[in-house]
Formats: sequence, C-alpha cells, structure tokens
Amino acid sequence: MFANDPLTGSASTSTLRAQAYERLRVGDVKVATVNLRGFADYNARRGYLEGDLLLRRTAEFLRNRIDAATTLYARAGGRFLVLMLADKPEPDLSSFGDLALDVSWLRIRSAAELDALLAHAPSGTRPAGSEGRDFII
Repeated sequence: MFANDPLTGSASTSTLRAQAYERLRVGDVKVATVNLRGFADYNARRGYLEGDLLLRRTAEFLRNRIDAATTLYARAGGRFLVLMLADKPEPDLSSFGDLALDVSWLRIRSAAELDALLAHAPSGTRPAGSEGRDFII
C-alpha cells in the first residue's frame, strides 16, 4: 500500500478516506472535484511522459492553493479531489496558466456520501511505463 501517489505526491484513497472519516466526526466536509480540461487530448498529442509532467505540475499548482489541513488526492485521467473542512473558504482552483480546470464543490455530510463519491472515483495516476499498475489504493 502507498500512503501517497508516487507520480503526483497526492494522498492515497485510504489516506483520504481516513482523514475524511475523522473530519466527519467533527462536522461536514467539502470535496472539490477538479478536472484538467483536455487532458486526454494533451496526453494523446504530446505523449505519456509529457502527460506525467503536466499531472505533476497540476498537483503542485493545487497544493500551492490549499493549506496544510486540506488533502489533495489524484485520480485517473487528469482528475483530482480536494478534501477540506466545510467551514473553510473555497480556494480559487479554476485557472492554471493557459490550461483550464473544471471545479465542482460538494458538501459531504456522512461517511455513506463519501463512500458513494469515492466508489465512482477511478484509481489514481499511472506513471508512463508502469504497465497499468494502480498506485492509489
């Protein structure tokens, strides 16, 4: 098991879930789904190594926009989740240079809601040449 995604340094599913469950004991949390618009096309045009670099840059950009109490989780296909306490203001995550990020915020009130969200979140990133192994658990 990995505590972090080796490509982006983002939290694993198990880390995100554990942190969310703990925070839900205190109150609601917010989760942002962040999609790197056009990532599949970028990957196809530029190649997987360039795509890996873009994912790393995107994760770094997002980490620089959130505080230490907020968790970043990398999903497959240029998608990320951001987990934070519900009473905190939402950071601006929408623009990343000339690339656009689609951001949607969702308030999570229970472990069941979180589990439903994560059940539809594909496993994390795969570095080029990783032979399809999933690194997010």
